[in-house]
Amino acid sequence: MVHPTYEILIDYIENELPKAERVKVDDHLSQSCEECNAKLTQLRMVLDSIKEDKTIAPPPDVLRRAIATHAKQPTTPSRSLIQVLAELLFDSQLQLSPMAARGIARTRQMLFTTQQVDIDLHITPEHTDHNLTGQILGREQDDEEQYSTAFVSLQSDTSGTLKGTEADSLGQFTFKQIPPGVYDLVIDLGNQEVAIAGLELIND
Repeated sequence: MVHPTYEILIDYIENELPKAERVKVDDHLSQSCEECNAKLTQLRMVLDSIKEDKTIAPPPDVLRRAIATHAKQPTTPSRSLIQVLAELLFDSQLQLSPMAARGIARTRQMLFTTQQVDIDLHITPEHTDHNLTGQILGREQDDEEQYSTAFVSLQSDTSGTLKGTEADSLGQFTFKQIPPGVYDLVIDLGNQEVAIAGLELIND
């Protein structure tokens, strides 16, 4: 006998097979057909689960309305972000002075620029770690609060996103106690990402 189909095995479990057909299935299973016995065990488990399920199906008209409502929902297009690399305009560490050489001026200021925004950064050592504060500066006076919902993340190649925060109403953000290392600062402005790559936080 060929292997019985799933339909035949279901009828076998539910005692709905004609007697002659049932005898054939019994003979086949008694010949230690591992494949069909495994199917039979799985089907018994599924059917037992169905019997224990007390879920009540919704009326057909309710189901049709639910499907129609879902079909009418507009599809949200996936957001394709443009990532812009910020350019360094100013770095106080590169402006050598007798005061800085003696270690008095410890806070490092950096200014980065893109076509849309400028980013002002201040890096202050604290024990073996660093504190990083920054501000997103729009190019127009009317846009003072435009970047208050910007999400800023500090990322590294080894550990991925290390920290993340939202800028405040003035576009300001702060990260505290950052271990020494090289990081990427990524600012999500909604319509684009601004990245400051290779930001070095090192102890002198």
